[in-house]
Amino acid sequence: LNTTSSDEDMLSLVLMDPDPSSFGGLMTTTQPVPKPGTGEILVQVFASSVSPLDVAIARGEVAPRLPTPTGTKSATTPTGYDFCGLVLDGPIDILGKTVFGSGPDWGIGTHCQFIRIPAASVLEKPDFLQVRE
Repeated sequence: LNTTSSDEDMLSLVLMDPDPSSFGGLMTTTQPVPKPGTGEILVQVFASSVSPLDVAIARGEVAPRLPTPTGTKSATTPTGYDFCGLVLDGPIDILGKTVFGSGPDWGIGTHCQFIRIPAASVLEKPDFLQVRE
């Protein structure tokens, strides 16, 4: 497995200031790799979509309601809702498996390298699908 220590940083796409005329409020930043808590998993994100809701939030048309990867709400919360990636930490029955899902409460900020999410919120990716599908 391609693992990382929780002391390392990850890249995240965050919305600093919504802008109705452009996507100027989006920027790349570094944040700590999240640590999963009880019942949660750490996923290395391989793919994350840009949905119409992401666009509306970036334009300031919809207020973001995203927790940060560490579980608190912040102005530097990564954008994104849907993802596919590899489970790096969590219950042994899904450790090392490729999973997909969406976060609870309108997402968890999946436009970053790693996310923490409740293990019950993901499904194992079927073999017939590619990660980007």
